[in-house]
Amino acid sequence: MTALLELPTELLCRCLDFLDHLSLLACRSVCHELKLTIDAATESQYILALAGAGLEDAPISGWSVAEKLDTVRRYERAWRKLEYSSHTKYSSAGGNLWELYSGVWGHNSKDEEANVFQFIQLPSEIRKIPERRWEVVLDVVPRDFTFEPSHDLLVVVVNEDSEERDEDEDEEPGPSRVTVHLRTLSDGLRHPLAKLPVLEYPSNRNRIIFWSYSVRVCGKHMGVLRTNRDDEAELVVWNWMDGTRCLSLSGDRTLTSYMFLDEDTIVVASLVSPNSPQEAVYTNSSLIVYELKSNEQDGMDVEAPEGTVYDVPFRAALQLPRIPRRNDQRVLQIHSDPSPFVDGGLGPDVPFRINPRDRMLAVQTLFIWEEQPTTKTAIVPFEYIRRCVNEAEPGEILNVNHWSRAAKYLPEHGMWSVWVCFIYGMRYVHPHLLGPEHEAYVGMLDFDKTRRRVGLLQEGKELPPNEQLIQPVTFKVPDELEDEETRVMAVMLSEDSIIVLSRDLEPDRKLHVFTF
Repeated sequence: MTALLELPTELLCRCLDFLDHLSLLACRSVCHELKLTIDAATESQYILALAGAGLEDAPISGWSVAEKLDTVRRYERAWRKLEYSSHTKYSSAGGNLWELYSGVWGHNSKDEEANVFQFIQLPSEIRKIPERRWEVVLDVVPRDFTFEPSHDLLVVVVNEDSEERDEDEDEEPGPSRVTVHLRTLSDGLRHPLAKLPVLEYPSNRNRIIFWSYSVRVCGKHMGVLRTNRDDEAELVVWNWMDGTRCLSLSGDRTLTSYMFLDEDTIVVASLVSPNSPQEAVYTNSSLIVYELKSNEQDGMDVEAPEGTVYDVPFRAALQLPRIPRRNDQRVLQIHSDPSPFVDGGLGPDVPFRINPRDRMLAVQTLFIWEEQPTTKTAIVPFEYIRRCVNEAEPGEILNVNHWSRAAKYLPEHGMWSVWVCFIYGMRYVHPHLLGPEHEAYVGMLDFDKTRRRVGLLQEGKELPPNEQLIQPVTFKVPDELEDEETRVMAVMLSEDSIIVLSRDLEPDRKLHVFTF
């Protein structure tokens, strides 16, 4: 240690630059001189500030280390106290399709014949992200869509040609198909990285039935889940770059939602568990983890917990708490943002970003018993799920005790009609009514332990003895959102903003963006 301290200060600081935050903290506790050196070194302070805020450096940004350090501190304080720097209103344009992803808001035009999508890159004063608006005109009729700005990718699911529908009700309806167009987000043209401009998946399901879609992208993989009001479901995962299918699953009243654990692994929510007897009064729903292969596996039918339920080999299954089979209705939804795939490609030039490894999975269950709806929402860190999967034998079913060790249950706010983007990284946002007049607030819970502890220490507060008791941070919404007609809100979260959208379906509804 003496020899290290005899180095010139500049050389010593260069050595410290190669350490992570844990090593820096260890060095800082060794002796007073090393502590003073680390506290005075801008690079070391930046490394510690990133770790304390749950962020990672974006190496290609053109910012100096001193600028990054100052920006990290402003960013962390703004989110810790929910002190937004601007409030901007945007028109939702009255469209029925919209998406918030990677700091970009997109929606279709209310003129359904125009096939126009409008996009806004939401600004950030702290991270110096400018607002940018553009339109994309399509030559197909969109049924649903999503996008991935880092690949300049626009994914459009199209309606089947109405002329091909069977008009004779006496005839048996023909099979349906899933058709997906791969375009550029910037101008709607064919995507240059996609070997096939259109991906199709033939299905034996009824094409006349109305289908709803959920589309997600993670790196080279893209998933499309479609469900109908008869509770039929199909999930297809492609490698969108080379056009090959990696996985196809189907089920009735079982397959409900999915998320990417990483670029090559997917988590599927199912209302059955492989070892639940079919005649049981109660059954364990489960999260089933599949590894995505380069070639498509045989399709799986998850209609019943026996027979061909798990014909497609799965990596592991994690049982969730049991729910009654005799409900009138059951819904199981999972969600997480951002994508675990990070590509420093075509996004805005920023000094740092949320650490993609610091993510959590939200799981919401709805069941109706004797006409009374009950919802339960729990969150669990993705790292815990990944650790369980890595420690499990191939095809192992982990009992519910594994889930119970890590899951935290949240205060109930009812079933979300908008099941997107209320969770980002380790933060969770929700509408909050306070006081005798039930004034409308936005509340946020931060489940990042390191960030919470650093924030409390910076404010001179003691750490709570019970880590389960996480108090929400709130801010009051503007008076115009207090109207009785619009106070029930959909609240969404991105890396730089909290977005509030009235749940009413009026064409002139506004998108309120509170930027940090």
